[in-house]
Amino acid sequence: MADIFQIDRLRTVLNETVEIHGKGNFPTISARLIDIISCVREKLRKAGMPPKSVKLNGGAASHVASADDFSYADLDLIFPMEVENSDSFDKVSGDDDRWSLFSLHNDFGRCIELKFVDKMRRQFEFSVDSFQITLDALLDDFNASEPKIYIESMFGDVHQVGLLR
Repeated sequence: MADIFQIDRLRTVLNETVEIHGKGNFPTISARLIDIISCVREKLRKAGMPPKSVKLNGGAASHVASADDFSYADLDLIFPMEVENSDSFDKVSGDDDRWSLFSLHNDFGRCIELKFVDKMRRQFEFSVDSFQITLDALLDDFNASEPKIYIESMFGDVHQVGLLR
């Protein structure tokens, strides 16, 4: 479970205003990350496809979990889904994988990656990026005084990853 330092760091990441840069004639959109995540989660619920949870993944999750000043670029989000009709699900598909990825472009490298996952063999490339932080408690009440925020390492042993205090 996240400590108060990690929760404060997570709130800072989620409260960050991010820019999504359009291509061609499409405008730049600015919004807080928490608002984008909440909007996507709500739209999925209204479409009858509620995510099981919402998780921050990769470098940003490692930044939150780390005792050091760990930098990150992309904001990787995972929406674990249960997809009944896989034919209508645009996806990477195989025996162990069924997921879709939407990337919201940022000219300065702070892209937002939205990954909708039915199943995925491996959700990280390097052990340092294996952290996942479940965001639902803060999505439900961003200002909760003692939210229960869970940090897990998909690598296995959290201490082998070597970032935590």
